[in-house]
Amino acid sequence: RNPLKSIPSFFNHIFEMRNHLPVHSQRAPVDEWVKWRDHYLDIEIDEYKKFMFYWMDRYTPENRLVITYEGLTDDLIGGEVTKSLARFLGEAEGVNPIAEESVPCVWGVVVKNKQPTLPPGPA
Repeated sequence: RNPLKSIPSFFNHIFEMRNHLPVHSQRAPVDEWVKWRDHYLDIEIDEYKKFMFYWMDRYTPENRLVITYEGLTDDLIGGEVTKSLARFLGEAEGVNPIAEESVPCVWGVVVKNKQPTLPPGPA
Protein backbone atom coordinates (compact mmCIF):
# COMPACT_ATOMS: atom_id res chain seq x y z
CA ARG A 1 0.00 0.00 0.00
CA ASN A 2 0.94 3.59 -0.37
CA PRO A 3 2.46 4.58 3.00
CA LEU A 4 0.52 7.83 2.90
CA LYS A 5 -2.60 5.69 3.28
CA SER A 6 -1.27 2.58 5.02
CA ILE A 7 0.46 4.21 7.99
CA PRO A 8 -2.64 6.11 9.21
CA SER A 9 -4.70 2.98 8.54
CA PHE A 10 -2.24 0.95 10.62
CA PHE A 11 -2.59 3.41 13.48
CA ASN A 12 -6.38 3.18 13.29
CA HIS A 13 -6.01 -0.58 13.61
CA ILE A 14 -3.77 -0.16 16.68
CA PHE A 15 -6.31 2.24 18.19
CA GLU A 16 -9.15 -0.22 17.59
CA MET A 17 -7.20 -3.12 19.15
CA ARG A 18 -6.18 -1.05 22.20
CA ASN A 19 -9.79 -0.03 22.73
CA HIS A 20 -11.32 -3.45 21.99
CA LEU A 21 -13.23 -2.10 19.00
CA PRO A 22 -14.22 -4.08 15.91
CA VAL A 23 -11.69 -3.87 13.08
CA HIS A 24 -12.40 -1.09 10.54
CA SER A 25 -15.10 0.34 12.79
CA GLN A 26 -13.83 3.85 13.43
CA ARG A 27 -10.94 6.23 13.02
CA ALA A 28 -8.78 7.25 15.91
CA PRO A 29 -9.14 10.78 17.25
CA VAL A 30 -6.83 13.26 15.52
CA ASP A 31 -4.96 14.16 18.73
CA GLU A 32 -4.16 10.45 19.29
CA TRP A 33 -2.97 10.12 15.68
CA VAL A 34 -0.75 13.21 15.96
CA LYS A 35 0.95 11.90 19.13
CA TRP A 36 1.56 8.48 17.57
CA ARG A 37 2.66 9.96 14.24
CA ASP A 38 5.18 12.28 15.89
CA HIS A 39 6.70 9.35 17.76
CA TYR A 40 6.57 6.52 15.18
CA LEU A 41 6.39 7.95 11.66
CA ASP A 42 10.13 7.83 10.99
CA ILE A 43 10.25 4.22 12.19
CA GLU A 44 7.30 3.23 10.00
CA ILE A 45 8.80 4.90 6.93
CA ASP A 46 12.09 3.06 7.53
CA GLU A 47 10.16 -0.22 7.76
CA TYR A 48 8.37 0.57 4.51
CA LYS A 49 11.71 1.26 2.80
CA LYS A 50 13.09 -2.07 4.07
CA PHE A 51 10.02 -3.83 2.72
CA MET A 52 10.39 -2.24 -0.73
CA PHE A 53 14.13 -2.83 -0.95
CA TYR A 54 13.67 -6.45 0.10
CA TRP A 55 11.48 -7.17 -2.94
CA MET A 56 13.28 -4.85 -5.36
CA ASP A 57 16.62 -6.48 -4.56
CA ARG A 58 15.33 -10.03 -5.09
CA TYR A 59 13.67 -9.70 -8.46
CA THR A 60 14.73 -8.06 -11.71
CA PRO A 61 12.32 -5.54 -13.25
CA GLU A 62 11.07 -8.09 -15.76
CA ASN A 63 10.32 -10.54 -12.93
CA ARG A 64 8.35 -8.24 -10.67
CA LEU A 65 5.20 -6.16 -10.83
CA VAL A 66 4.64 -3.32 -8.41
CA ILE A 67 1.02 -2.35 -7.90
CA THR A 68 -0.71 -0.61 -5.05
CA TYR A 69 -3.78 -1.61 -3.13
CA GLU A 70 -5.14 1.85 -3.87
CA GLY A 71 -4.65 1.31 -7.61
CA LEU A 72 -6.09 -2.18 -7.46
CA THR A 73 -9.26 -0.98 -5.74
CA ASP A 74 -9.66 2.36 -7.56
CA ASP A 75 -12.98 2.76 -9.40
CA LEU A 76 -11.32 4.29 -12.48
CA ILE A 77 -8.12 2.29 -12.91
CA GLY A 78 -8.69 -0.88 -10.86
CA GLY A 79 -9.78 -2.96 -13.85
CA GLU A 80 -6.69 -1.92 -15.83
CA VAL A 81 -4.38 -2.56 -12.89
CA THR A 82 -5.93 -6.01 -12.59
CA LYS A 83 -5.36 -6.62 -16.32
CA SER A 84 -1.66 -5.90 -15.81
CA LEU A 85 -1.64 -8.33 -12.88
CA ALA A 86 -3.31 -11.03 -14.99
CA ARG A 87 -0.79 -10.49 -17.83
CA PHE A 88 2.11 -10.67 -15.39
CA LEU A 89 0.85 -13.84 -13.73
CA GLY A 90 0.13 -15.34 -17.14
CA GLU A 91 3.86 -15.21 -17.90
CA ALA A 92 4.49 -17.88 -15.25
CA GLU A 93 4.62 -21.47 -16.39
CA GLY A 94 1.37 -23.28 -15.74
CA VAL A 95 -0.69 -20.14 -15.13
CA ASN A 96 -3.56 -19.58 -17.55
CA PRO A 97 -5.38 -16.37 -16.66
CA ILE A 98 -8.89 -15.62 -17.83
CA ALA A 99 -9.41 -13.77 -21.10
CA GLU A 100 -8.18 -10.19 -20.76
CA GLU A 101 -11.52 -8.74 -21.86
CA SER A 102 -13.18 -10.53 -18.91
CA VAL A 103 -10.81 -9.15 -16.29
CA PRO A 104 -12.65 -5.85 -15.64
CA CYS A 105 -15.94 -7.70 -15.13
CA VAL A 106 -14.38 -10.21 -12.73
CA TRP A 107 -12.59 -7.35 -10.95
CA GLY A 108 -15.91 -5.54 -10.51
CA VAL A 109 -17.58 -8.63 -9.03
CA VAL A 110 -14.71 -9.61 -6.73
CA VAL A 111 -13.39 -6.20 -5.64
CA LYS A 112 -16.45 -3.96 -5.93
CA ASN A 113 -19.21 -6.51 -5.27
CA LYS A 114 -20.95 -5.62 -8.53
CA GLN A 115 -23.39 -7.93 -10.27
CA PRO A 116 -21.70 -9.73 -13.19
CA THR A 117 -22.61 -8.57 -16.67
CA LEU A 118 -23.36 -11.61 -18.73
CA PRO A 119 -23.09 -11.60 -22.51
CA PRO A 120 -26.42 -11.78 -24.36
CA GLY A 121 -27.63 -15.30 -24.98
CA PRO A 122 -28.43 -16.77 -28.36
CA ALA A 123 -31.23 -15.02 -30.23
